[in-house]
Amino acid sequence: MTSREELKSAIDLQLRVVLEKYNCIRGSIRFQAPALLSMNGIRTDGKPVLIWPTDKKLDSLVSRYVFQEPELGGLIVQADLAMNQFVYKQVSKGRLQQEAQQVQRKRGQEVRKQQENWRRLLESKTELYGLPLAEQVANRLQTRSFGFGHRDYCGMGLEYRNGAYYYGGLWDGMMDDKVRLFLSREEFVGWLADQSDASLSRLDEMDAFYWGNQTVTRQRLLEFISE
Repeated sequence: MTSREELKSAIDLQLRVVLEKYNCIRGSIRFQAPALLSMNGIRTDGKPVLIWPTDKKLDSLVSRYVFQEPELGGLIVQADLAMNQFVYKQVSKGRLQQEAQQVQRKRGQEVRKQQENWRRLLESKTELYGLPLAEQVANRLQTRSFGFGHRDYCGMGLEYRNGAYYYGGLWDGMMDDKVRLFLSREEFVGWLADQSDASLSRLDEMDAFYWGNQTVTRQRLLEFISE
């Protein structure tokens, strides 16, 4: 088995070869099992350069170095070719797991913040559609359905068929079974007139995926009646 010192010398040499190929005098690599994640350098003119980590020999050497230590999960090597210095920073599996958990928590916080901001925006759109718009929508529905038609979830739609009006979710362009039925034009128009972008944005859903996702809005209704 190759000793760690022998592997280190081989890594130093191969890292020097790669950096010199890109005219770099300094650089670093970051390895996280099972492969190199990143590599960058500083050229002789001081400009930074991002190097795509495709050197198989370097990847193999670093992999062997890391896998010799059961608790080692990653490695950072910083090189200064002019000084012939190579500084190794070992990263334990526990540290990597901790960093991954921190990243996951941060992403979760960012997602929740975005959802809260989106919800507040939707909640602010409370202007009622009113009778004139509702009447025009009812008229237009007699010749054309309202809603998107594409694969998977298509949002909420409006339909008129067999003398009744329907409001419900659309999947693959088809209205699902969970619909609201209006047996008369008067009932439908009265209901729609009292709605707003906020009331139809599906904020009652636990899953934020549905909040304002292809829902009925004033802008969409205006475009619908003008088509």
